Amino acid sequence: MLLLLFCTFQLFLTFTNAQITHDLNCSTYSPSSGYIYTWRAVACSNVLSDYLCEFYYPSVNGYPEEGGNASRPIQCYTSGISSAPADGDAKTVAIAYCPKTCGYCCETPKFNCQNKNRKKAITPLSSNYTIPERLPCHTITKLQCESPNWRDILADDCPSTCGLCENNADLCYDSNPDCANAPEVCTNPRMEDFVNKYCRKTCNRCFNQNTSTTSKSSTGK
Repeated sequence: MLLLLFCTFQLFLTFTNAQITHDLNCSTYSPSSGYIYTWRAVACSNVLSDYLCEFYYPSVNGYPEEGGNASRPIQCYTSGISSAPADGDAKTVAIAYCPKTCGYCCETPKFNCQNKNRKKAITPLSSNYTIPERLPCHTITKLQCESPNWRDILADDCPSTCGLCENNADLCYDSNPDCANAPEVCTNPRMEDFVNKYCRKTCNRCFNQNTSTTSKSSTGK
């Protein structure tokens, strides 16, 4: 009976004292809760089924979730022994096959690229128009990342923040809102460089840069 009570008490402590330890990636600090997982920690799917991931990475205090602070299963970053040091190979496997279960989505390829830093620039379409400086990536919210209205801009400017690294090259939009009102620039040879950079959607210049370079090389031009 005493043994049962002791085990129950230990299990209770495990649940109530759950907190993120050792690896703080994909988390942020909250004054009231300590380190908690950001939405990027679980913004992906497991490669293996969720059932298999939970089988290989068992947990007694719950799994990572947005705003939660349950500690990761120790198998996600060690050899599986609580006293074992961090194991880079174990973490690599966890990221490759069960990133959501282990709260490592922010370290998957979809988040593994650099954000761009855009600055203001005067455009030749309108002497009074200035391309506005876009929002700094650190201010971008989850709702903005998930919004279709923001997707093209954020995929170009803040792909790492929003987990859009893998499909960034396939997106196309006009950087200058005046492009649609001045379609004549599309066929103006003197505006070629400007069009390719700022009016890609209006002027049908959404080509793949690698394909374009390859074509020029093969033709000798």
